[in-house]
Amino acid sequence: LHASIVKTGYESNAYVGNALMDMYTKCATLEDARQLFDKIVYRNRISWNTMIAGYTHKGHIDAASKAFRKMQEEDVEPDVTTWNTMITSYAQSGQCHEALGFFRQMQ
Repeated sequence: LHASIVKTGYESNAYVGNALMDMYTKCATLEDARQLFDKIVYRNRISWNTMIAGYTHKGHIDAASKAFRKMQEEDVEPDVTTWNTMITSYAQSGQCHEALGFFRQMQ
């Protein structure tokens, strides 16, 4: 599937890339997802949310937090999905202080 998409040049399209990233975060490695993320020319909120959720799903909360900050540096505003992903991942890992910090930032 990915090879066909690369041949057609749609790999850097945000919508196609987001769908592939989602698949990679669930079925393959985060490295594959990250490589694809880096190739997306115009990353939108869904691109960032997909990558952040992939990190948290695999237990890489620090990487998710770095991506969250980078998202904001690139002027992409977090939405309810972004905030919920970060707060939930910290809370479920027992890092309640960090979860509360994200909750306070959200307000």
